[in-house]
Amino acid sequence: MSNSRRDFLKKGVGLASLSVAMPHLWLQSAVANARGTSTAKTLVVVQLGGGNDGLNCVSPFTTGAYFDKRPTLALQPAEVLQISATHGFHPSMATLLPYFQAQQLAVVLGAGYPQPNRSHFRSMDIWHTAEPIDVEQIGWLGRYADLHLADAGELSAINIGGTLPKSFNANQVVVPSISSLEAYQFLTDPAYAGDGANQVNTFLSTNTRTSATGDELALAGTAKAAYAGSTELQAAAGGYTPSATYPDSRLGADLQFAAQIILAGVGTRVIYVSTGGYDTHANQANTHTNLLRDFSDSVAAFQADIVAQGAGDRVVVMAFSEFGRRVEENGSAGFDHGTAGPMFLLGTGIAGGIYGEQPSLSSLDTNGDLIYTVDFRTVYSDILATWLEVDAAQILDGEFTPLGAFRTA
Repeated sequence: MSNSRRDFLKKGVGLASLSVAMPHLWLQSAVANARGTSTAKTLVVVQLGGGNDGLNCVSPFTTGAYFDKRPTLALQPAEVLQISATHGFHPSMATLLPYFQAQQLAVVLGAGYPQPNRSHFRSMDIWHTAEPIDVEQIGWLGRYADLHLADAGELSAINIGGTLPKSFNANQVVVPSISSLEAYQFLTDPAYAGDGANQVNTFLSTNTRTSATGDELALAGTAKAAYAGSTELQAAAGGYTPSATYPDSRLGADLQFAAQIILAGVGTRVIYVSTGGYDTHANQANTHTNLLRDFSDSVAAFQADIVAQGAGDRVVVMAFSEFGRRVEENGSAGFDHGTAGPMFLLGTGIAGGIYGEQPSLSSLDTNGDLIYTVDFRTVYSDILATWLEVDAAQILDGEFTPLGAFRTA
């Protein structure tokens, strides 16, 4: 990548043309991979935005302090879906329980970081950059992309949705944000269908001027890359039929699209999916139940789909939230911002079980919150070193012993 384009991308203008591509009529001229030819390993990140209440998601149902501090909102032992002698899933997570029982789902207790921050924005920024102290502009997946995906094609990393997460901020790679296959096209007025070819040709000629320099050249390069990536994806993903029933929700639709991308075989290494609503300050019980059911059903359907279609051994899902909730319920039948919480890793390549230790519910920090027991960067390190097979220390700017949640044979 030229210096001018790198400088241009740093200004943030490089995303301007990422939603353009050619219409279906012109796919026959595309240079696209045949569907299903790539066998690259893929990481799917699911962000649970808002601060998931980890103590009701994975409940320490034998701990007295759990009931003392949550007199009305604690899950009763008979309610939870038991995963150990001391912990159980929220009852709405029934569709994920079989994967835990099959040892394909890892539950990481007490994930957090030093000097926890209870601001949504700052804490999410920390998770996105893997830097708890200094404010960093480049994301951990952006650093991975710069080092390993710069020449891997326009679809090597994809965000599903409208806003690119800071995790994907990079110096050299532009990651497309795609809401759906249908939307990722060069859209022309259907009333003038015959003019579509002229518009496409004009777009291409505008972005291939030999006189372009500086920011104009960078924009043209980004536009052409988006055009090529969309063309490839449209051609490769068209034959997909889901082998599982997804929930009728935004998360369900996004994960079905993630499966479609993976099964298209276009070499995508990282897919990012975001969902929200976990900021449950008030009236948490019903809201949290519905959120966790949607999360569980959507992820379980995704896993069933890719396994049924022969891609289960090359896909891993990681789910996280920026922090947990307070140990003690508030006066509004909810919980305020807390600190440590659970992470999840799902896949046939995962050595399932419980990792980490449950943070004490009685020995709390000076703010009355949980003290983390697992640095989330050990999970990132495991993903990078073991799954994506790259130098984790180079990306995380330090050595973090991998969690050890992946199967080694």
